Amino acid sequence: MRPKALLMAAMLAAGSLLPHGAAIPGEGQTPQPQQEGRSPLAARQENVANKMSDLDARMARLADILKRTEPEHAARLVEGVRVSREAMIRGRMERICKAIEKGYLSEAGDEQDRVIGDLKKLLEILTEDKSEMDRLREEIRRLEDWLRKVQNLATEEKIQKRETDKVSDPQAAIRDIDA
Repeated sequence: MRPKALLMAAMLAAGSLLPHGAAIPGEGQTPQPQQEGRSPLAARQENVANKMSDLDARMARLADILKRTEPEHAARLVEGVRVSREAMIRGRMERICKAIEKGYLSEAGDEQDRVIGDLKKLLEILTEDKSEMDRLREEIRRLEDWLRKVQNLATEEKIQKRETDKVSDPQAAIRDIDA
């Protein structure tokens, strides 16, 4: 799958998350059964939360399918699922639904804005296409960080070795103190 195809798949999936039951032009909507006493807004929000669960599952399945033939795209999808789960988007959407049901519309709106921000980050991860040069630079930076850490550990080890040697030869330690 080319980056444009992955972008299209992500956009279609993200399109299924349109807020407040908004429709994609030219696409029919099937009304969701409304529970008695439940607001249509809360029902639509629950529908969005369910679609988010579907999106997570689809991304995970697609990553499994692509991991052999297109490992780079599969990794991006796995990262998207990870970010979605770490941000607890689905659970937050459920809390928004409950807030709407209780009439806490301001709080629900504020949380929706934060969730939308997280969804935008998720979309960036799915559509980002780093160049090979950018990847190499990141790898070099990561390796340089590791080199510095190893050098620091080696220095600490030498200091510890000197201290251990002093303790292992008490006569030498006494001579050092007397000198």
